[in-house]
Amino acid sequence: MTSRHSYVVMSSNLESQTTLAGPKYLIGTTGIVSGLRKHEHPQRYQRDCDEAHGTCLLSYRDCALDPTCVLCIDCFQRSGHKKHRYKMNTSGGGGYCDCGDAEAWTSDPACDMHGVISQQDQNPLETFSEDIIRRVSLLVQILINYCNRVINTDQQEVLPEELQSETVIDSYCTILFNDEVHTYEQVIEALKRAVGCKQKEALELATIVDKEGRTSVRNASSQDCEAAKAVIIQQTSRHQKPLKVLVMHSSVVSHQTFALKIMEWLIQISSTLDGLRYLVCQQLMSKAEGTDDIIIECSMYRDSKLWKAARTQWHELFMSTMLLDIHFKKEFAILLTKHYKRIQSDFAHDDHEHSVSVTAITVQVYTVPTMGLMLLREHNLLKVIIRSFLDCTQDSRNSEGKYVFQRGRDTHALRRIMISLTDIRYVLSNRPQVWDSTLRDMAMQGLEAFLELLKAMHGMDSVVRVVGHHIEYDPEWETGIQLNVAVKTCITLFLEWCTSDKSLLIKSYRATMKAYRQIFGKMTEMEVSFAGHRTTCFRYTSWIRKVQHQLPYRRALPNQPIQPIEMIEEPLRAQVLVAELHAGLWRRNGYSLVNQVFFYKNVKCREEMYDRDIQMLQVGASLMEPDDYMLCLLHRFELIRFLEISGGDTGHAEIQEILGNKTNVMEEFLHLLIIILCERYVIGIGEVAPTDGLRREVLHQLSINSMAHSELVKNLPENYLHETGVEEVIPALANYKKPTKVTEKGKYELKKECLKEYSPYFYHYSRSEQSKSEEQHKQRLEREGIKDEGSMFIPQLPPPLCPNFKNMVKILDCKMFISFLKVIYHRAIVSKGRLWSENLFQKTLYLVGIALLEEERSLKLSSPLRFTDRASRGEKSLLKLLQEMVGNPKVRSSTELLTWIFKKFDDIQRQKGTLPLHRDFAVPLEEKEPKDTVKEQEEKKRKAELAQRRREHLMAQMSAMQKSFIRVNPELFEATDDDDDDEGRGRAGSISSMDVVEGDGSGKSATVTLRAVGPNKSPSIFIEPQTVTCILCQEEERISFSGKAMVYSTFVQRSSVLSNSREKYVPTSVLDSFEPLFNGWDVFYGVHARTCGHVMHAACWQGFFETLVHRERRRVTRFRGELNYDISKNQFLCPLCETLSNTVLPILPPLATDDSDPSDSIPNMEEWLLSLSATLSVQRTVKQKLDEIKASKESKVDAATSSSSSSSSSSGERKRAHSEGTPSQEVEMTEVDPEGDSVDPPMLSCFPTLLCPSSVWDEHLSPDFFKLFSIKKPCSSDSISGTLQEMLKTFSQAAYTIGLRVMPIQIMRGYRYCLECVCLHHTKYRAGGNCSFLNLQNHSGTDEASVAVTIMITECDTLRSLVRHAILSSWFSNAAHIQKYVLRLLSVFDKDDTFTLGSTPSILEIDMFTLMVSLSSAYSALYQKGKWKIGSTLMLSGSVLNLYLLKLCFTIHLVQILLSSDIEDTAESMDEDDGMLAGDQNLADVYFQLNQLAKDNQPSFAPKAWTIQNHLKQASLPFLRWSALYFHFQSSVPHPVEFEQDVSSGFGHMLLAHYLWKSDFIGNSTNTDHIVAFSEAVYTLGFISQGSISQALLWKENLIAVPYLALPLDISEILNFDSNPVMKELIHGLCSKPSIKEPAKQLRHFPLRINQLINLPEDYMDLMNDRSLYVCPKGGVTQSEGRAPALCLICGTVVCSQSYCCQVEIDGETLGACSAHAIKCNEGTGIFLRVRECQLLLIASKNNSCSYIPPYVDEYGEPDQGLRRGNPLHLSHERYQELHKMWISHEIPAEVTRRLESNNNLLNFPNM
Repeated sequence: MTSRHSYVVMSSNLESQTTLAGPKYLIGTTGIVSGLRKHEHPQRYQRDCDEAHGTCLLSYRDCALDPTCVLCIDCFQRSGHKKHRYKMNTSGGGGYCDCGDAEAWTSDPACDMHGVISQQDQNPLETFSEDIIRRVSLLVQILINYCNRVINTDQQEVLPEELQSETVIDSYCTILFNDEVHTYEQVIEALKRAVGCKQKEALELATIVDKEGRTSVRNASSQDCEAAKAVIIQQTSRHQKPLKVLVMHSSVVSHQTFALKIMEWLIQISSTLDGLRYLVCQQLMSKAEGTDDIIIECSMYRDSKLWKAARTQWHELFMSTMLLDIHFKKEFAILLTKHYKRIQSDFAHDDHEHSVSVTAITVQVYTVPTMGLMLLREHNLLKVIIRSFLDCTQDSRNSEGKYVFQRGRDTHALRRIMISLTDIRYVLSNRPQVWDSTLRDMAMQGLEAFLELLKAMHGMDSVVRVVGHHIEYDPEWETGIQLNVAVKTCITLFLEWCTSDKSLLIKSYRATMKAYRQIFGKMTEMEVSFAGHRTTCFRYTSWIRKVQHQLPYRRALPNQPIQPIEMIEEPLRAQVLVAELHAGLWRRNGYSLVNQVFFYKNVKCREEMYDRDIQMLQVGASLMEPDDYMLCLLHRFELIRFLEISGGDTGHAEIQEILGNKTNVMEEFLHLLIIILCERYVIGIGEVAPTDGLRREVLHQLSINSMAHSELVKNLPENYLHETGVEEVIPALANYKKPTKVTEKGKYELKKECLKEYSPYFYHYSRSEQSKSEEQHKQRLEREGIKDEGSMFIPQLPPPLCPNFKNMVKILDCKMFISFLKVIYHRAIVSKGRLWSENLFQKTLYLVGIALLEEERSLKLSSPLRFTDRASRGEKSLLKLLQEMVGNPKVRSSTELLTWIFKKFDDIQRQKGTLPLHRDFAVPLEEKEPKDTVKEQEEKKRKAELAQRRREHLMAQMSAMQKSFIRVNPELFEATDDDDDDEGRGRAGSISSMDVVEGDGSGKSATVTLRAVGPNKSPSIFIEPQTVTCILCQEEERISFSGKAMVYSTFVQRSSVLSNSREKYVPTSVLDSFEPLFNGWDVFYGVHARTCGHVMHAACWQGFFETLVHRERRRVTRFRGELNYDISKNQFLCPLCETLSNTVLPILPPLATDDSDPSDSIPNMEEWLLSLSATLSVQRTVKQKLDEIKASKESKVDAATSSSSSSSSSSGERKRAHSEGTPSQEVEMTEVDPEGDSVDPPMLSCFPTLLCPSSVWDEHLSPDFFKLFSIKKPCSSDSISGTLQEMLKTFSQAAYTIGLRVMPIQIMRGYRYCLECVCLHHTKYRAGGNCSFLNLQNHSGTDEASVAVTIMITECDTLRSLVRHAILSSWFSNAAHIQKYVLRLLSVFDKDDTFTLGSTPSILEIDMFTLMVSLSSAYSALYQKGKWKIGSTLMLSGSVLNLYLLKLCFTIHLVQILLSSDIEDTAESMDEDDGMLAGDQNLADVYFQLNQLAKDNQPSFAPKAWTIQNHLKQASLPFLRWSALYFHFQSSVPHPVEFEQDVSSGFGHMLLAHYLWKSDFIGNSTNTDHIVAFSEAVYTLGFISQGSISQALLWKENLIAVPYLALPLDISEILNFDSNPVMKELIHGLCSKPSIKEPAKQLRHFPLRINQLINLPEDYMDLMNDRSLYVCPKGGVTQSEGRAPALCLICGTVVCSQSYCCQVEIDGETLGACSAHAIKCNEGTGIFLRVRECQLLLIASKNNSCSYIPPYVDEYGEPDQGLRRGNPLHLSHERYQELHKMWISHEIPAEVTRRLESNNNLLNFPNM
């Protein structure tokens, strides 16, 4: 062996040969598959379903024996369990489907595909010949012994002697092993220092170590490997145990690697035939070579010493062989039990996870009923498990055998060994149905061992009250609570076992009493007395002796045969501890005690802690004399001396010391007494049904607040099957209310009839929950209008007690109870507050009410209570004291309860036949409320009058302002009905109709139409506010060009939400050759801007951001947490709403426009097209001339280069000569570079830098052509302030740098196209994308929603500012670059490709709306005459040029639709001549001609004209929407309110056409009949429904209006090229270009389709079963580590969601798979669904992401992240729509930052 590499290759070859030759050797044939199947048993020997865990698994709540019984998805679909209740989960391996196992199911044990496993002995080898058996046995024996010798060896550095080579080569490997202590960063840093590798290589090695358990980090000589080992140990041993590193010979590593491959092959062949599996099992149970141990035992011994891959492979081999055979499964279980202590001890001191330990296999063995009972009977399983735990935790016990946990001491091993307690639950969950003496003896031995465990736990974490000083540090308490939680279920199950057999119960009592006497010694007794009664109690003081609240032994068997006073002593001490803690007496003991008391009453522990204590106190109350019991309670609470204090003695010092916080302790005592007497909802204590206790629990949880199902279940106790049973009781208690919002949860609300069952003193309430429930109950009573008897403090009659507990109610009429109450009431009368409280008095009244109710019920029994008699006996009776409280202001809140008590006294006296109370005292006098004096009433009246006058004054002032506004702006209002006015004025910037009424002074009105473009454009109306308030300095500022600049906080980001080619991605490395000037048909690229609408001064924002930067620079020294945004990228949070931003958008005032009607000499559309053609011809001539000059100069440069004397000077002269230009005979050209910038953007480098003189344009263009332009200034005579110019540049720089992901260069040179991109992308998104989510279920594009209805005010402000910014950018841009920019755009309309060197895209490759927006704001700059000056730029005049651009681009867009669509006739038949609009037939001819020009062949199918018309109307709607929205913000002409209505029908096209162009057909129809006839015709064409015909009259006033944008309604008129030969020539020329005939360009689709998130299955189980099979390409050896699929909801790709394994390098930066995919798929933002966890991951950037609510919910409308509850999930379309809205609205970055900022516990997932 020469090297490790060569041996690995050799091993791989040997592996492939063995894999192929093995079956041939086994069966003696070359046909592997046929040979194996020939020997297959006709009936499978054991189990038919061998589906391994790792996919979707379902555990059943009704029919499974325990939660570990599962079915795979295939068996579930074909079984009778489909309609049962089930839980859904995934598994990473370690088991098989339980289909066919009759012991796992109570019904339907097998599906339709598989049968029940036969328990009869069969011979799986009966079909095999002896020769095959011999061959298989021999081969398997050799292979298994080889694997055992190589892997399970104590000396891993060297090979076994028989495998060593004769020649030893100095080739060693430094093997680094994994542990669960060190982090990735620590391992990477150690590898970089030890091996000298780079970060990427170190990360790959660390990933392999984590997945496989080990890897070779250096292959070299022994000395070099030892050096690397020393460095790793040194680097990782500074503060903790170092990493395990071994130097091994390369041959050892090769043999071990090959052994793992052999084991994998054995697993594979074992799954083919039962006989092969049987033979493998035999060899596994044979003795290993050279030892007396079985091979399985060797593997168990070495399990904790092996690396992860070796462990997993051994476990898989056991699972696929031993555990699939009943006989060998028993043998394996016996061996596992035999060595249980050793493997648990090894696991406790190991650091690997439980899932890769051999101890994880116990769940497959001990949960089988027959297997568990067999091991218990024959091998004493319970005792083995418990004794193993006790022995392994011996170091944590003191000399008395008690557990003692100290902070700072390593409890790692103890917490790991607690997992073994789960095995006790597995065994006890299968209770024997038939008992025998052997089983009883084994169970008793297990119980005795368990009692020893409880003895060790009893009294742990005991505390002594600290007085005088505070403890220095909190003691350790978490381990004790965890141990109690682990033991809790075992106690319950042991009690069930004991009660199932009488003999076992008696023995358990004897064993308990024997151990009890060992725990408790003789306690000192003392005699106490109060109110003349004496009894004996135990002496105890909490600040001298320890208080023990961890009492598992006493609580395990509460009905122990001991003295009652002994029984209640320790539970009573625990209750006193809780009372004193609430009273503040244990404040100096720190938070450790607070946390322990919290868990003492918490739902996780209270069943076997707090609830057991209450039950023992109730048992004591039923066994003891009532007076003795009360006196014991008073003594233990130390209240006797407190009660003996009279009301006037509180001033003495000794009395002050006694008082302390005793009033609070007294309140807690009364609360405990109420609980003991009223909480009877336990079987055996009260006469209740099994579900009554749960019903009461649910009722009081819902009394705190309405709860979602998951929240309710979380607050309820679970049994050992993890069931709460809430489904049985919730329908009778509460109504389920569905959520009103998508992000909310449905909640249960308590029914009205159940309110009376509420008790404010429910014993599971914490103090905060009690307060919340009281407040909630009061509000609910007021809402329901319930009074008197429904008061929450009036007690309800508790259920009757069982016979054994009848004595408990006698407490209510005992002498001590009456005397106690008298003291309280006497103090309430005479005391001033130190000896009593209102809450104390109220609780005593509640107890009196309980006593009255119990006496009323006892009147029907043979032994009635005598509370009323005792209460009314004597001169100072209890009743008289209560009567003295009548009208006392101290007890004002208890008046209603006091009234009820007196009424109940009367009722009981009548039932007894005695006289009721005297009328003067029967009903207490109502306390007189203090009435307002006359003066106070007059003051209230005066204030009310002043307020009324102020309101009238404000209303009058508002009315005057409205009238003034109407007089100034009469054109905004029209004479319509009030209802229409109210509806129309509800939207800013919209008019109630398309008609505006203007008065002419004669009493008549004339109709004026709203127009956005065209020669008769309507007047602009600026509705935005003129003044705004800065959110930082709170100063108001007027919006102007010369004033202080005001800005919006804005977030600019790259966007691809509109992309129809998601596979396109432009890396940073090719940005120089990337041309974003032309937005493609697929819109794969865009820049989006979003504002929150909050305004700041530019100076205030700059100061705010500078402060933020300085603070971040000092962050490291201040030890502050990292920010959730990146300041290096100029990111910040809006100071008001904390929305993520990265730049600011300046607020611009309205730009100046010329609204006067132009003269009649303005050129028409045809003349403008000729001028456009002439412009292109001039520029083509200029370019040709400049090319000649350039060629001439280059030849001169070459000649001058040969001269060595004056090359540099002559070159400078030539450059200056070129700068001056060369006159031409045809065109005089002058190059201009006013800013001294000679560097062009890449996409404009092919165009000349020139400005043509006036003579050139005068010669080639008509004089009337320049009437389309006029010199404009943005704000009359005002100058633009420097701050505003700076803010314009700031936003432009952000658009440029973020749009191209580059650093800014000359900002005034290359940013303009990015501004246009932002503007048009934003317009498209608002008009198309933003409204698409409103109708997701009804549309597949952008043709189902209104234009303006979904645009919010902030979005309007953003669009308005963006449009004005794009127009104003011409004022600050380089003149030459603007010229080139326009020329590049106009090259699209040039029929000659030589003008642009063949690089101009065809009309099928560009988006015409993008082109229209770009030309609309920059076209006029091309015809600038003279010197370029800022402020004197040519701008559009009268919007006529806008109209021409709109018509041209829309016409070409219709051509795009005709060329890219396969138009087919619908199934509905229609004659071409019936109902056809004029000119429709021309469409068929145009369609035929254009397709013939573009595709060089005739269309095979000629659709009818009406079909083409209908298709064009629907397909052109998106373009019309975008145009209407853009020109609305450019011209500031209000849009009609009808745009806010549904435009999905044919009327959508009509309304947009009216907004955009002229319609003579409708505009001239003044007769109502014509309107109705037109509507019927449209209905016939299929544009609207028949029900819409009746609404035609409502549209009459709108349809007869003169159009808003002056284009014809009839599409055939637009495509009628016969009336415009210039347009015809242009269109035919563009369609005849060679570039348009390429096959790939025939696949374009118009119009743009709005993207949707991928379609998800309705049932989450289908998604999980399908996608969870994904295996990470770099996954680990365990299935759980290799399967972490993340589904991209944008494109449907599945990637790995783990951080370190599948990293990709993009632009020189290493990213996780999710982040890398998000960059290519959606420009860095992503939405991923982690399938196995049902967790949604939002990615905002490379290092910023968070979890989010997934779209899948259960039947209660709640998501289940992590599948913790496991309920079946289905897709919530509402949540999915909200998710789509967030994505298409570009809100993911802001949402991620908002969630991370608002929730500190929300984890950030960097580098996913």
